[in-house]
Amino acid sequence: MPTCDPFLIVGASTRAAAFSAIRSGMQTQTADLFSDWDLKQHCLAFQIPSSEYPHGLHDLFCRIKPTTWMYTGALENYPTLIDQLASKSRLIGNPGYVLRRARDPFLVRDTLQKAAIPHLEVTTPKDAQNQEGLWLLKPFRSAGGSHIQFLDQVISPQLHNVSRNTTRSIRRPLFCQKWLSGPSVTAIYLSSLEQVQLIGVTKQLVGERSFHARSFSYCGSIGPLPLEASLSDKFLVLGNTLSRTFGLRGVWGLDCVLSNSTPYAIEINPRWSASLEVIERALNLDLFTLHVNACEQASHSVAFDQNENTHANPLLQSSSYTNNLVGTAPCVGKAILYADRDRIAPEPSAWFRLFDLKYPQMKTTTNYNTFPYAADIPNKGELIRQGQPMLTLMVAGNTVKLAEKRLQHTARMLYERTF
Repeated sequence: MPTCDPFLIVGASTRAAAFSAIRSGMQTQTADLFSDWDLKQHCLAFQIPSSEYPHGLHDLFCRIKPTTWMYTGALENYPTLIDQLASKSRLIGNPGYVLRRARDPFLVRDTLQKAAIPHLEVTTPKDAQNQEGLWLLKPFRSAGGSHIQFLDQVISPQLHNVSRNTTRSIRRPLFCQKWLSGPSVTAIYLSSLEQVQLIGVTKQLVGERSFHARSFSYCGSIGPLPLEASLSDKFLVLGNTLSRTFGLRGVWGLDCVLSNSTPYAIEINPRWSASLEVIERALNLDLFTLHVNACEQASHSVAFDQNENTHANPLLQSSSYTNNLVGTAPCVGKAILYADRDRIAPEPSAWFRLFDLKYPQMKTTTNYNTFPYAADIPNKGELIRQGQPMLTLMVAGNTVKLAEKRLQHTARMLYERTF
């Protein structure tokens, strides 16, 4: 996508998407809640005060007048804002009318039910009280698993007040989704007008005590997961059905729970997903360019070279596809470390000097000698409140289990020795 103006990336946290854009050769600028130190080393980064987020983006757009832009996590919950900003600048991503439908859990349920695809039941809090099994009470504007709890843990009077306003004729602030035991995963897809491709599937780290994450809070990803052909086909059916129904474009994610070798969709993330950099680093893919091309309805394909591995869907294999990975690590793990107490961020170099962490390489081809590395590095003197994200770790390993152990070991060292 030729342009002489910086490409603007906005969202609650933009570092991962920005690094992908920069690795692809795109001149980039960002606007988010953190404006982390490492982000500012590579691009112009605007920080939006939490009291002005996300609607403060209006003023930013008027001030810097970006030519082209995209959004990351949580902004899919503001489709009207997305459309307003898209009227000012060219959007690379899904517009508001797609978000309104793709983020409606009742419409997603109806779509899967009509296609005879296994799905999780959803209902109103009032109706869930009268049904068997465990139910999760969730906000419609969900982000990273925040504000989710089991229905039976909610105080009855509080639930009654919620239930009175939950009718199908108005926008429901809360809904209930049936809880299903099983590992949480994210499937990453690439959708264009012509096709839907499954790029890979990652294991989700949710509510992990090792990283001091709250219950249900997203705290990392590991992958790509090796998939049996039958499971891979089920993910493809899911992706095709949802992409076709809701008109999804570009790279997007689908959170699922696995049960009996079947993926059950939890929610659609119709934008750049937090787990993308895990897939990108493990498979040496330039997903940013693929995303832009798909959104602009250009012809594209995922070209796997001879160093790609067997974690991707078989339907994506090219004639040069091979599983030869001698001397490389097939899995990448990412963990978001949350502050276990109020902390003051040290000099950024301290993270690398004291804990033997490396600085992420801004090259498309992954060098596994650069792991483990740190990202989303807070600015010196920044107050990090207990429960807030403190740092992101990235590691590599030969297996998912080994990558997870390395994340836990490095995190434990940081919590024990850090400022």
